[in-house]
Amino acid sequence: MDAKIDITNAILETERLILRPWKEADLQNFFEYASVDGVGQMAGWMPHKSIEESRGILSRFIAHKHTFALELKGNGIVIGSLGIESSERRQLPEPYASQTGRELGYVLSKDYWGRGLMTEAVQRVIPYCFEDCGCEFLTINYYQENRRSARVAEKNGFRLLLETPDYPTVFGKTTSCLTILEKREWENRSAKMSKPIIITGFQPFGGDTVNPSYEAVRLLPDAIGGFKIVKMELPVVFGKAAEKLLAAIETIHPAAVISVGQAGGRDAVTPELIAVNLMNARIPDNDGNQPLWEPISKDSADGIFTRLPVNDFVNAINAAGLPAKLSYSAGAYVCNDLFYRILNATKDSGLICGFIHVPFEKSQVADRPETPAMELADISKALEICLECLAKKL
Repeated sequence: MDAKIDITNAILETERLILRPWKEADLQNFFEYASVDGVGQMAGWMPHKSIEESRGILSRFIAHKHTFALELKGNGIVIGSLGIESSERRQLPEPYASQTGRELGYVLSKDYWGRGLMTEAVQRVIPYCFEDCGCEFLTINYYQENRRSARVAEKNGFRLLLETPDYPTVFGKTTSCLTILEKREWENRSAKMSKPIIITGFQPFGGDTVNPSYEAVRLLPDAIGGFKIVKMELPVVFGKAAEKLLAAIETIHPAAVISVGQAGGRDAVTPELIAVNLMNARIPDNDGNQPLWEPISKDSADGIFTRLPVNDFVNAINAAGLPAKLSYSAGAYVCNDLFYRILNATKDSGLICGFIHVPFEKSQVADRPETPAMELADISKALEICLECLAKKL
């Protein structure tokens, strides 16, 4: 059963977009993206052949009052649409057939793919539908080969409800995937997402002028999987790094914490399985400290296992075509010191936290071509994948 929708007076904003009703003045922008090959096919329609075809569809958008224009902030260009469509055409099982809901349908200009803009728009429309329009559920339907649309649904918490093989389209048969998000699921997810995720990197050390751990962290989006991402740079100093992070944990009350450090010589991103109760510094830290064969905490366990889903991290990074391996040793330098102290200090609260090592980035080994390294963008992408994986489990 469809919830009533009328967006006539609705204007929604995100960090980069304004979602508003369509206007006749949007015709040229609409035709420009809707006429591009590859855009409409993902949603089941052919590219517009003329501006008159676009005009007719634009008129329906305006008359039906349930499709938002996506206006890019700063330049006023309309780059896509997001419709709150009827859900009644789907053969929904109970209890959904008796509840009020709607289906979200969206299209984005090809020039703006890969920037997270549609995920951002859908994230804003969801509370509008649940809180302002009385929806009890929302669905998103996509074709199996449309991975971009699938990612938008996944990132916003939609789960697979039905798969329909041999689904007929104007392009032939495919598998149709129907995903759903219930209001109660969204409310639970929103309550969890009110707490951010902290991710930390380190300052340069050992004579290097950069540290890829923090440089990669800096490149991360400010929100992932609906969670705000708090980025911190920590000193490469025994004890002090943990002090700074624990102070932030006390103030921010995060949902989870991931710390990242450089492991020069490794050829992959390596989530760490265990922290050991040992300080044994090959070189002095940035304050000149060089403890040798000393325990971090005399009265504590010899080792503490991570609370992060590290196997899932490795599998997800590898699935994206990037190198990752599980590591069974975080060493005995400041990285392990931070890892152990944070796990030990939060053992009673059970805060989800752990550590990931990353290799050198390419600029650090320009004069050492035999030394393993990764592109900084790939390191950051691997960390983003870990955060996405973690967000789904929180």
